[in-house]
Amino acid sequence: MIVEAALACVPAPGRAGKGCEDHGALGPSTVVVVDGVGLPAGGCRHGVAWYARQLASATLAAVAGGDVPLADGLASAIAAVAACHRDCDLAHPDTPSAAVGVLRIGADSVEMLSLADVAIVVDLGADGLHAVVDRHAEARAGLVGVGLAGHRIGTAAHAAAVAGLLAERETACNRPGGFWVAAADPDVAHRATAATFPSAGLRRAVVCSDGASWPVDSGEWTWPDAFARLASRGPGGLVAAVRELEAADPDGLRHPRVKRHDDATVAYLRVLP
Repeated sequence: MIVEAALACVPAPGRAGKGCEDHGALGPSTVVVVDGVGLPAGGCRHGVAWYARQLASATLAAVAGGDVPLADGLASAIAAVAACHRDCDLAHPDTPSAAVGVLRIGADSVEMLSLADVAIVVDLGADGLHAVVDRHAEARAGLVGVGLAGHRIGTAAHAAAVAGLLAERETACNRPGGFWVAAADPDVAHRATAATFPSAGLRRAVVCSDGASWPVDSGEWTWPDAFARLASRGPGGLVAAVRELEAADPDGLRHPRVKRHDDATVAYLRVLP
């Protein structure tokens, strides 16, 4: 099976020079997308962009061989990156963490793993589209949408609503009954959402951070819509289409969201004839 892969990792407008807090890594028939989160004063001197790059590279190295289960590979990568900055305050609630998506295409199977809200979708031809997204983190279309509805981005009311959501996130992050993200504890990798399908009918696949998948989450697009854009415009074109939606709704009234723009990463894979 010959797989063609393309990747776009685009920082949010206004973040030029500050480093993209998403990162994607490609290997032969394997892709990893990491969506980093955290705050500058969060106890880590390296920052979120550094953490996202390190975790993406370490995860790809751990799973690219094909013989390591994806959850085990992600767990070892989380542990390895934690070891790289043990001198930082890894227990701080705002220290860098990340959502992670892994797709691996083998001779007989397609394996997918989503921790937090990175979306992975495969087109299996006659067997249709299959999506794997860990929905425990943030509940984007529910908690975020309801909590921010009616508040214009940039207003004091919106800032107060975001602060409330962040406080709620802090109480639920990496705790039973809440949701799980990659940070310093490798065991969270085994709480990810995973699926495996036969690879015989595989035609194409996409892995994307929520900065690129939110139009589907919100109901503005369907996954077939997204694949049509990928086929005609590629990953960069898909992100450009997302930016067009954001520009058309700058106040976040049609699509309530935490910020006007987010970093966006899209990996698009096609099986060649």
